[in-house]
Amino acid sequence: MFAKPFRFIPKAMTNIAANLQVLLDEINTETQDPVMLVAVSKKQSALAIRHAYDCGQKDFGENYVQELLDKQEELKDLNINWHFIGHLQRNKAKYIVGKVHLIQGVDNPKLLQEIEKQASKQHVQQKILLQVNVSGEESKSGCQDKDLFELITKANACEHITLCGLMTIGSTAANEQTKQSEFTRLKNLFEEAKTQVKDPNCWTELSMGMSGDFKLAIKQGSTMVRVGTRIFGERDK
Repeated sequence: MFAKPFRFIPKAMTNIAANLQVLLDEINTETQDPVMLVAVSKKQSALAIRHAYDCGQKDFGENYVQELLDKQEELKDLNINWHFIGHLQRNKAKYIVGKVHLIQGVDNPKLLQEIEKQASKQHVQQKILLQVNVSGEESKSGCQDKDLFELITKANACEHITLCGLMTIGSTAANEQTKQSEFTRLKNLFEEAKTQVKDPNCWTELSMGMSGDFKLAIKQGSTMVRVGTRIFGERDK
């Protein structure tokens, strides 16, 4: 009888299971409502993602199209729900439409139209979130509050897009009070928009909160948090 081959698991990876459990416990302490944890896996190895998946994590978020496609190919044996959470360039939409569970960062009419075009070609229904720049920081993507409802009107006219909710990124260096105000504003926009979307039953997701502010976001009504370093540790540069 031959011994099973030894698979070396880097020390940092052995912490993933414990990190996930601590994180899920913290989320459950903040609310009894269901909150989806999206593990932000950009710049993390396919092996680290596989290990997190084996620990029960099923939703993963990527920021770069090519990196996402490479990982999808390497991990195609896993039933992963992939989320695209980065700024999506219009000319790259064709590569991920129909290949991801959710596109989270749609913030302008041209990108919306391109997603509709590609989804129509593939005969698929693509789920999306509209990104709002509640912080007002120029470094962040997202439409302005005043442009959101026009964008919703355009999305309502798309036959191959399912509008599922809103997404934002809080201020980078803001204090807790400022971030709370931003998250509350997005929650209010979410509730107001529910009366204007084509299918209110699909309007269920409020994606806000990351490693440093997910607890505050949950308190303001987040249904989806995007956390990376708290799970995987510092990513490769």
